[in-house]
Amino acid sequence: MFTEERETLLEQMQHVLVDYLETVHTWMNPSTGAIEDRRDTVYSENYTAGAAAVLFASAYSYTEQKKQLNTALQLLRRVQVRLKDRNAAPFTRMFIYHYGMMALLMLPETIRDEYKEEFREDFLNGEPQDCGTINLNCAALQLGNELFLERLGYRKANVALMAQLIALIEAREHDGFLNDAFDFEDQVAFSEQDGMPISYSAFIMFILTGILSSVTPWPADHQVIRGKVEALIEKGQQWLGHATSFDGTYAMMERSRHQKFTWGSFIAYQAYAGMGDQGLFAKAFESWLAYKKEDGTYSITPNYLPHELRAGYEWYTLVNCYGILGMTGIAVAERIIRLKQQMAGTNERSPLPVRNQYMDLRSGYAFIRSGDDFFACNLRMHRGQYSPALSGFHYRLNGNKPPLAEPRLNVKRLAAAHLHQGYDLGVWEGFLLRDADGNQFFPNMTTNPEVKWIDNGMEMTVQSESVACTKSIQLVDSGIEWRYELRVLRDIVSCEHILPLLLTDGRHHTAIQRRTAHGWELSSAGRQYEIICSACDNSIRTPEDVYSNENNLSLERSLHSVSGVSASLSLLVSGPLRAGDELAWSTKLVEL
Repeated sequence: MFTEERETLLEQMQHVLVDYLETVHTWMNPSTGAIEDRRDTVYSENYTAGAAAVLFASAYSYTEQKKQLNTALQLLRRVQVRLKDRNAAPFTRMFIYHYGMMALLMLPETIRDEYKEEFREDFLNGEPQDCGTINLNCAALQLGNELFLERLGYRKANVALMAQLIALIEAREHDGFLNDAFDFEDQVAFSEQDGMPISYSAFIMFILTGILSSVTPWPADHQVIRGKVEALIEKGQQWLGHATSFDGTYAMMERSRHQKFTWGSFIAYQAYAGMGDQGLFAKAFESWLAYKKEDGTYSITPNYLPHELRAGYEWYTLVNCYGILGMTGIAVAERIIRLKQQMAGTNERSPLPVRNQYMDLRSGYAFIRSGDDFFACNLRMHRGQYSPALSGFHYRLNGNKPPLAEPRLNVKRLAAAHLHQGYDLGVWEGFLLRDADGNQFFPNMTTNPEVKWIDNGMEMTVQSESVACTKSIQLVDSGIEWRYELRVLRDIVSCEHILPLLLTDGRHHTAIQRRTAHGWELSSAGRQYEIICSACDNSIRTPEDVYSNENNLSLERSLHSVSGVSASLSLLVSGPLRAGDELAWSTKLVEL
């Protein structure tokens, strides 16, 4: 049973958490309790007081070490200070408020009752009234706030407000996916935006799971709310099951993809909801432990590079806030396991299908699983422009990551420069067209393509103002194949196929073994690969070919991808074409 399987990880989770707290303690100002980031100054303290208080309060509940309690109380007193600090953004204070109360609820009840009156006034009056409900995860936090206040005995929950919040969350759920994004200035209709960040669908499920875990016993007069919350978790788990590969990770696109908190979120709600595949929960938990560093921290994106490089970070990503928030998810998972909390169907989950094809047109994603081979696809370019349309991500071959970087489009720098590609496209897979005026065109369609399933893959047809395109992505024997049929709708001077090559994740390195007639041979992480493009003449025939932007690896090194240091590999598939001309090609990446 899953509940028995998860219990085998309890001691390891506790060890990981307590060990991490030793590191967090060294960051604290001994007199104020402030936890400032040690590598960045923008947004430096953020919401660490609240999230770290959860970690220390949780640790006290299973270690009974006085130092953990004392630190939790010091952080809760820092929460009091931060809630009054109007230099902290309203949404930051919302996080501090929510996790501060959660920390109190994490304490054993006798200890909580001893100290909770000290914080009554600050939690009764400290919820940021200047915040509004700025996104869907904010709505989930506010729902929890009402239940936390009642459980702590500070006041009764506002039933009408909770009904509004849960209705908003339910309205933004479709087939289990929770779209976090809406116009935060519209506090009436909360006009939905095409953000569709997968990470926040998981994070909202974590917030809801944390509420259920923290409010014990659950009040009898809020059973309807509990049923609605569990239904959201149930549906959300099914959707994210399609995005999960058998290495225990899951595909993400758009805002905050693969930041460390997404790992803790996944572990927390899976601990509560249950997983049907034997050993998959352990794989998921252990997947980030490999990124531990000598100083006791963990990488904030899934690579081994130094924190200082900020590889794949968002502007708001810091080592302290996302490191601590990620571990808050593990603390909630530990509590769920230790207290034997579960949903009704926790031990009745079916294993993930070995072969699976799933598409969600509303969110704009598709997922293909064939045993240990896997990929996801971005059907359209979303509002955040993290990836072009029709672009694959989260590739797995035989359970391993091939040397393809997770996508991150850099729309602000598309101008070529002398002697190197220089346009720093970011990293992504797709076509790149150039015209005589130096304009460049990539798959920027914001509407869904027509999609047809093929064996272990998908075929997509769509048109933009510059090109009509039919593209397929398919898992083939030990490899991935991309097929293109284009009809250009304007005169162009060239068409390239761009591949996002991961050069190093800080531990494993990609080496170019040799140039071949139609591509390249590579080695990466102890495995050999070949890239073969049917339309690419990769021979060097002139001195200009040596220095060309085309048929070469960009000299620009990108830190946009969460995977690590990356570069764009160009495969020239066509010279000048007139409007109406057609071309077709296929490119394969195969493991040798």
